[in-house]
Amino acid sequence: MTNIDSVKVAEENLRTSLQDKELLLRELHHRVKNNIQIISSLLSLQSQHIKDDRDLKIFESSPNRIKTMALIHEEIYSSQNFTHINLHDYLRNITKELLTFHIGDPRRVKLTFKVEDVKMELETAIPLGLLVNKIVANSVVHAFPNNRKVEIKVVLRREGDEFTLRISDDGVGIQDNVEFEKAETLGFQLIKNLAKKLDGQLELQKDNETIFTLKFKELDYKKRF
Repeated sequence: MTNIDSVKVAEENLRTSLQDKELLLRELHHRVKNNIQIISSLLSLQSQHIKDDRDLKIFESSPNRIKTMALIHEEIYSSQNFTHINLHDYLRNITKELLTFHIGDPRRVKLTFKVEDVKMELETAIPLGLLVNKIVANSVVHAFPNNRKVEIKVVLRREGDEFTLRISDDGVGIQDNVEFEKAETLGFQLIKNLAKKLDGQLELQKDNETIFTLKFKELDYKKRF
């Protein structure tokens, strides 16, 4: 066998190996996505047996967070890239899922969505998706009583290596006596913890609108092995 033949054989073996690994990764993501959906369905069924209203509200938020993680695998499974995700599509799907889940009449909510078409590593995209999920869910559940019409804005822009996420609503607002930095409610604690995981700077403004602003950079990928 000549050197050229040896190179060709090596290239073909490498190509076959890469194709096998790609199929394996697709199957892995597909199975993880399905398992997450099963867990979400089981939690929804279990919630029907909870009688305490406070416990029920806490429990009902879990399937939404799980669905947010399932969307990651759904996006990966349908794409050609196993390390990065399209942030625009991912965050849009999250907000649409929340509105479908919580709002009976979708015409009641005006969603302004302006997210740049950015590819982001999963290390950053997952906690970012959970953060968007929680802030938008808070707006949908608490900011608009009595079926009033609402507007929720989700804006993400990139400036160099820094991102700015801005989520706002024109609802009833957060009470003046509530200090975000000191608040110990589960929702605010989760928002602050996710912002910390992103190494971001999070601010809350309470004027005519309730506005959460997060400045962050894409996290460095940490090799697992």
